[in-house]
Amino acid sequence: MGCVLVQRRTGFARIAALLAGLVTLSPALLQANGSASTSVMLAPDTAAASRVQWTVRMLTPYCGGYKVGGYVTIRFLPPFILPPSVPSAAVSFADGPATVTRKDDILQIAPAPGRIWSMLCGAELPLEIVLSKGAGLRNPARRGTYAVEVSTEANPKPIRVPVVVGPARP
Repeated sequence: MGCVLVQRRTGFARIAALLAGLVTLSPALLQANGSASTSVMLAPDTAAASRVQWTVRMLTPYCGGYKVGGYVTIRFLPPFILPPSVPSAAVSFADGPATVTRKDDILQIAPAPGRIWSMLCGAELPLEIVLSKGAGLRNPARRGTYAVEVSTEANPKPIRVPVVVGPARP
């Protein structure tokens, strides 16, 4: 009986290691010192573009759900301007439905109630929040590197994240 338990634990350890090996980290998600970071990608990324899709990626501990507390906040710094409202249907949290609350220049994004999470534990996994074209976001008129601040309920200290806006297309 003791050997069977050891084999089961070893088997579980192998499965956990295999699952962890499936998670690959993009170089954009790693800072120079090797620690996890957050990134923002725009599509299209051109100056003055409208109906822009934002993809916010971050690494966060995971155990029966992402350990961000109840939500992630994105503070839009000038020259980014939020539209008067951002419909929850235009935002996804980890490829699932989200709820969105707007206050001034901050969006608070949470998974929709009733979300079922995998029980995988013990690893930092990528979390992706997508604000689709339906969110009504626009890029600044000029190209450049701008910023937003991202925080979570569990880690309320904001992290400044660069956002690159490229040249306008002819």
